[in-house]
Amino acid sequence: MLPLERHKIILDLLAKNKIVKVGELVDIFDVSTETIRRDLEELEANNKLERIYGGAVPIITSSDEPEYNVRAISNPGHKECIGKLAAEFIEDRDTIILDIGTTCLEIAKNIKDKNITVLTTSLPITNELANTNVRLYCLGGLVRPNELSMSGGITEYVLNQFHVDKAFIGAGGISLNDGISDYNIEEAQIRKQCMTRAQKVFLVSDYSKFGINSFAHVASLDAVDTLITDWDSNEDILNKIRKLNIDVVVAKKPE
Repeated sequence: MLPLERHKIILDLLAKNKIVKVGELVDIFDVSTETIRRDLEELEANNKLERIYGGAVPIITSSDEPEYNVRAISNPGHKECIGKLAAEFIEDRDTIILDIGTTCLEIAKNIKDKNITVLTTSLPITNELANTNVRLYCLGGLVRPNELSMSGGITEYVLNQFHVDKAFIGAGGISLNDGISDYNIEEAQIRKQCMTRAQKVFLVSDYSKFGINSFAHVASLDAVDTLITDWDSNEDILNKIRKLNIDVVVAKKPE
């Protein structure tokens, strides 16, 4: 099969499934991993897709939100390390908010034995922390089926009943000029409100979110106390964030 024929099939699969994986493409075409990687590199160079760890996803515009199952396999090692590092900032008897998203889910995986209270609008985090030592409040609201998150008037009302020590917030995009943004306007509003209910705000994000302005504005960076990110984040950007009097903590690359 000619490369152009493979490329068309890859793009058709991507349009249908919203993600393609290298291993699956190797099996479909009966070619080497190196051949598929070259195909994906060429398609990315022509702005047809965006490569991620182990595969590729469609190119996302500022109003197109990557699906949860796509984000769940994007940069998993980075998010795992950020989650472990962020958990070290959570102390016994803390009350915390855990935002939605795959990075905050990694935090949840590392706090199950802590004597803490957690508030969340994420069903995956709720499932992760159910039947653990954590005192857990699921804040309720309108469920987004694809995201398994909750937002809306009910969520806003319940959030206003609480004050917490720390909020761990994710982002769809992070910009030096425009701050934190999200793809969904309702969730952006909830995220903003979570930040106002906490004494200290932690922004948790892997390197891929920097320089992106997604659809809905959440807050400026000066609303953040600490940024927790990974070793692949641009050092020049991190230094500029430090100049905003934000503590920047970088997870180390596993050996």
